[in-house]
Amino acid sequence: MAWIVKLVSVGAAGEEHSTEVMQIARPVDLTDLASLGLTLAEGK
Repeated sequence: MAWIVKLVSVGAAGEEHSTEVMQIARPVDLTDLASLGLTLAEGK
């Protein structure tokens, strides 16, 4: 599983511009809840 953090701006006429800030990869099996959130390095 991967999460993508994006910044999206929408202008007055409806045009969108987006920038991908970061991508966070997590294991598919989320049996270990400790691996679900961000690590300290990812949070910074």
